[in-house]
Parts: sequence; structure tokens; C-alpha cells
Amino acid sequence: TLIPNTDVTGLGVYAFEQVTLGRLDLSVGARYDYRYLAVRDTTLPVDQDRTWNSLTGNLGLLYRVADPVAVVFNVGRGFRAPSSFDLFSNGVHEGTVAFERGNASLATEKSLNTDLALRLQTTRAAVELGGFVNWVQDFIYTVPTGQTDPGSGFQVYDVTQGNARLSGVELAGQVHPTRWLHLQGTADYVRGTNTSTGNPLPAMPPFRVTWNVRLETAGRGLFSEPYFLFSGESHARQGRLDPAEASFFADAFGGKGYRSAAYSLVNLGGGFSLGPSPKALHVDLVVRNLF
Repeated sequence: TLIPNTDVTGLGVYAFEQVTLGRLDLSVGARYDYRYLAVRDTTLPVDQDRTWNSLTGNLGLLYRVADPVAVVFNVGRGFRAPSSFDLFSNGVHEGTVAFERGNASLATEKSLNTDLALRLQTTRAAVELGGFVNWVQDFIYTVPTGQTDPGSGFQVYDVTQGNARLSGVELAGQVHPTRWLHLQGTADYVRGTNTSTGNPLPAMPPFRVTWNVRLETAGRGLFSEPYFLFSGESHARQGRLDPAEASFFADAFGGKGYRSAAYSLVNLGGGFSLGPSPKALHVDLVVRNLF
């Protein structure tokens, strides 16, 4: 069974406070989480019960260097309890074309997350450039075992854990040169390292760029707020692979092998509103991956 029958109960209690001290905005938060998982499934030899609890928090600083420039810094503690899929999966996953096996002895993920960003915001433009480093204790991930499930013919993947470091950069911006033209774009890169083994983390996304051009007019009569949308995204080739991933790809397709490749997608869309805002009927049509 890929996912056993499971009941999950979660409870969270949190507090948040924000204060402005001249050019400095200070925010602080704390949260307590309780999570109870109960598996009642005949595919397992015995019923399974799991209980987790955690106390996490976050501190954020925003300093206005000079209008319209600000520096933003955040540091926080994160927590994630393993899911029933992580713990007890044992079956064919058609979406990933793999036979996935859980690990009933998994511990919770704990993380220390930091990010630093430079932000510029005016009435016509907003740009933010930031970097982040996150350290995760007991990071949950799946790895190919090199074994094949005889029933499906799919590779067997096991859920496991290891300490990890995720670091990267993010750039996001939007510009409104005129009332009817809106330009948006992002770029991001993340580097994942399994600090327990020194190997790259599997299933990491490569460098990515997205862009969006939106044309808007006021419209007239029954048709209001018409717009035209042209957007896309490009992904680089991922050449930084975990050794087990590299071995799996080399043996894929009956030994012919597979090599990651860069690709791009283009999207096209448009829409309008019927009747006056805000109670208008909004009509949108978007074609993703046009080509």
C-alpha cells in the first residue's frame, strides 16, 4: 500500500509582536505545535501511533537605509513531523515511476533558517535580492536503492534521513513603466548538501528564471479590465547529482541512460471582467507550456 489509512490531529498556539523603532522594524514570533498521527490499516502488522511536539520561533529585522532602500534579516527555527507517507509507504507511486518504501523510525526535521535581503520599493518598481542558508537536522529525503520491484518493474526508493545544508540566492522584481504595462521576473538558485555524507542532496532544482509581461486596459461597456499575458520560465541543466541519483540515471531506460537537460516553457493568456468591479464576473484563459 502506497499510503496507509491515517488520522492526523494537529494543534498550534502562537504569538506574534511587531514594533517600529525609528528606521527599524522589529518582529518576533513563537509557536508551539502538537501533532498526533494514528494509522489503522490492515496492511500493517500492528496499529501505529506517533506523537510529536515542538517549540519554534522567528526574529525579523527591517532597517530603512534611505527611502526607498531597506535591508531585511530573518532568523528562525523550523520543525516538520514526518508524514504517514514518509513513515509507512510501501508501494508503487505512478507519479514518480518508483516503488517507494517508508521508514518507521524517522525523527522530526529541525532547522535553523537565515536569510538576508536588500529591498528597493517605489510606486512603480519593486526589486529584492536576497540570500539564504538553512541548516536542517534529520532532513527527510528518498534515494534509489539499486533494487527493482518485481511486480511493477520500478526502481525501489527508500526514505532516509541525514543532516543537510540548503543555501542559495533569490532575485525578484516588478516594474510598472506605464499604467497599462506590467513587467515581472524572478531568478533563483539553491544548492543542497548532505552534510552527513558530503554528497549533493537528491532532487534539488537547478537554476531557474521566470518572466511575465502583462498588458492591461480599462475596457469599456460590459467588458472591463481586459488584459493580455505573456510569460515563461527557463530551467538550467542539473549537473550536481547525488551518487545514487547518478547511478539510477545511468541505468535508466533499460540501460540507455538519462541525462538532465535544460528546458524552457512559454505561457500565453488573457482575460476580462463582465460588469463593474468588484462584483464583476472575471474570465481568465491561460495556456501553459504553449509549445
